Amino acid sequence: MKFFPGFVRNWMKAGAALAGVVLSAGVAHATTIDFGTYAAGTQITTQYAGVSITGGVAADGNGGGNGQYAGTLANKSNAGVQMSFASLQSTVTGSYMASQGLTIAAYGAAGNLLETVILEATPGQSSSTWSVSGGSIANLSFMTASGASFDLNHVSFNDTQAGSSGTVAAQTSEPGTLLLMGTGLFGAAGLGICRAAWARRSEVSEIGDEGLPA
Repeated sequence: MKFFPGFVRNWMKAGAALAGVVLSAGVAHATTIDFGTYAAGTQITTQYAGVSITGGVAADGNGGGNGQYAGTLANKSNAGVQMSFASLQSTVTGSYMASQGLTIAAYGAAGNLLETVILEATPGQSSSTWSVSGGSIANLSFMTASGASFDLNHVSFNDTQAGSSGTVAAQTSEPGTLLLMGTGLFGAAGLGICRAAWARRSEVSEIGDEGLPA
């Protein structure tokens, strides 16, 4: 049974190689951003992996264009906020606080409008959630009709970059990635079996040849 150790070695080598390829390709992470990382008044741009933001600052909780609620992302000087994602998104979610309501517009990579979501005003200091599922989302725009201030938080999306920085509340491997890896390892095992069987066949053939009369 000399072929068995060889089979194990072949299986381990093939599996390790395949796992390295899958992991090096980058794993998609479900990323949720908490904007309470930076000091109040800090302009938020590219501090968080997977998304670029314009028009947003870390809220100070004092109003005046820097947000009503500390630990959130506020619209700077009561203007709009834009988010551009490093990879196309099928769904983006989050929470918001806006005394006069909020409008979210989702755009594709070519600048085409995918979806518009109109949100109601949030009473008092309460927050509400939002969700945009417009397909292949490249950019989001947040605006109020009157230019009033608003606050955003807990923005969730899929980050397909290899690494992630900033405050990330959750990172979980996508089920599709795990399935791909499992399928690949299964295939690697089959490859190992085939190679071991071929080696065993060659060994038997050599023994048979040596036993033939001259």
